[in-house]
Amino acid sequence: MKSIRAYKFFREFGNILYRNKSYYCFLIGTGFYWALFFTLSNFIFIPCSSFKDYVGNGIQWACVSFVPFLCWVFVSMNKYLFAFLFPLFSIICAVLTYFGYAYKFVLNSMNSF
Repeated sequence: MKSIRAYKFFREFGNILYRNKSYYCFLIGTGFYWALFFTLSNFIFIPCSSFKDYVGNGIQWACVSFVPFLCWVFVSMNKYLFAFLFPLFSIICAVLTYFGYAYKFVLNSMNSF
């Protein structure tokens, strides 16, 4: 009897994932966009000498990128709020990223030039 309940649960869970497939693809795309273009700028200049350093920095980058992803998940539940806030924050972060690359300006203490 328990196996039938588990089967129904996983079947319904699969249906939910299939019905909202475009929304989940949108969230993953938004998360990767934010992680690659804005979060990665703080990690570009970190010196790495071994594979262990690259793995450690990659894990730290993934953890740091997960927080804005969750924020955008909650903001995207209202499409009008997302349509207003995402371009606004993208422009602000693009300006900060430009100055980060151009003048080696950092907002955190991870990097010391």
